[in-house]
Amino acid sequence: MDMLHLKQILSILVLLLHWACAAQPCFSEKELQNKADQKFRSHYPQPHEPPVAPNPGHCPVEWFSQSPRDTSTSNRSLSPWIYESKQMADHFPFTYVQAKCLCDGCIQFNKDGPFQNHIFNSVAVYQSRIFLKREPCKYNSTYRLTPVAENVAVACTCVNPKRVS
Repeated sequence: MDMLHLKQILSILVLLLHWACAAQPCFSEKELQNKADQKFRSHYPQPHEPPVAPNPGHCPVEWFSQSPRDTSTSNRSLSPWIYESKQMADHFPFTYVQAKCLCDGCIQFNKDGPFQNHIFNSVAVYQSRIFLKREPCKYNSTYRLTPVAENVAVACTCVNPKRVS
């Protein structure tokens, strides 16, 4: 294929992309939330949001030496986590929850009881989630909703540390 044909194909692709973006409907500020809700129901179902918990401020080793106060996976994990509320301006949903690891190491046990072992690492586990980004249209103070994928921490797990070779 010669350079002229390649330029023509590229021009057509640019026009198609421009046309596809221009074909997205634009909505007023008042319509946005309703349109976002419709999109989530029809195309992008949203996950159940777990409850936000207070941060104990440290690795909660003591949780493992007491009788279980909470049987949730996040509190029984050897890499415990809590959920924190986060915000993203110009996105729907505007607020969402994300996991935050409570320990640098992992909870382990010996004859003296539970302890945090720093030979291992607690790391977040991520999942891709669809958000709708509010982007301005060219005319009349209107906006379009564009789906974007964002990685959101959903849990924590215990891993061997990365080895540098």
